[in-house]
Amino acid sequence: MHNSKLALIEFKQQRGTAKQRNIDFLFSFDDWVKWWQNNLGPNWQDRRGRGHGKYVMSRKLDVGPYTPKNTECVLFEKNAGDAGRGSKNGRTLITEAVAKQIFTA
Repeated sequence: MHNSKLALIEFKQQRGTAKQRNIDFLFSFDDWVKWWQNNLGPNWQDRRGRGHGKYVMSRKLDVGPYTPKNTECVLFEKNAGDAGRGSKNGRTLITEAVAKQIFTA
């Protein structure tokens, strides 16, 4: 059984963080709780969060809105590592093809 008051605070925090990052957050509170319960079981609040060994809600390929169909439950450390790699995060300035052209020039 989850702590409803704490869950509501956590939901609002996650929704607020998404808004700050200009990412649509399309979960209702009930759907958000259900998502966590389905992914982590009845003690989901003990298992989610930031830090080693905790789980987070990650958008698939780190693109699009937070929705039940566009999210997956992953370890915090995997999500943190993924955020710094590849073009999916929108921070890659050149493509692999351009890098090869530069290297061979």
